[in-house]
Amino acid sequence: MTELEKEKEDRIQKSFEVKVDVDPKYHPKIIGNKGSVISKIRDDFDVNIQLPRKGADDQSIISITGYEKNANEARDAILKIVSEFESMVHEEVTIDPRVHSMIIGKKGRTVRKIMDDFRVEIRFPRDGDDPALVVVSGDDDNVQDCIDHLKIMEEEYIQDVADKEWMKQYEKPNRALDNKDSNKDASKGFYVAKAPWDVSSTEAFPSLGGGSGAASKPPAWGPKR
Repeated sequence: MTELEKEKEDRIQKSFEVKVDVDPKYHPKIIGNKGSVISKIRDDFDVNIQLPRKGADDQSIISITGYEKNANEARDAILKIVSEFESMVHEEVTIDPRVHSMIIGKKGRTVRKIMDDFRVEIRFPRDGDDPALVVVSGDDDNVQDCIDHLKIMEEEYIQDVADKEWMKQYEKPNRALDNKDSNKDASKGFYVAKAPWDVSSTEAFPSLGGGSGAASKPPAWGPKR
């Protein structure tokens, strides 16, 4: 009975609930990539954290349940995350939509490396947004450096496309001309100038007599008369 009473008391103490009001736009930051951030808070403070369900009356309330001390510390950790994001600079930059896939990279590896290198957050447009608008968030200097990097990637891509288009104007006519010449040569047949069998060649069959190509009279046999 004593043990049961202790367990009952422990459950009561662990059921302490605190609610924190957080703008829904920061909820993904509290959740983290594949739930990594919220899972760490739960493990560190031994609490249960419930975000509002879709369609709930109040979409900004996050509930934290656990020991009173732990719940309050978890609440402070969440508010710290929110404060960090609120202090960030959010800059919008227009990037050609054709470049977005190159910035993201295979399975998002390229954009993750860019975010790690510049210590920023990069958000691409969603359905209904301006398709060219990219938002970069972080410390002011880091954001500006990252934007410069993205613009350089865009310029390199556009220059590469322009170079390929410029080369096409020379490639297509040459191919057409080559095909035309080959068809023309095929209609004439194969001809080799000054071949040994070319009887029209004066080099292969030189004239034996004087004159301008007239057949010479064969010599008569016997003594002259």
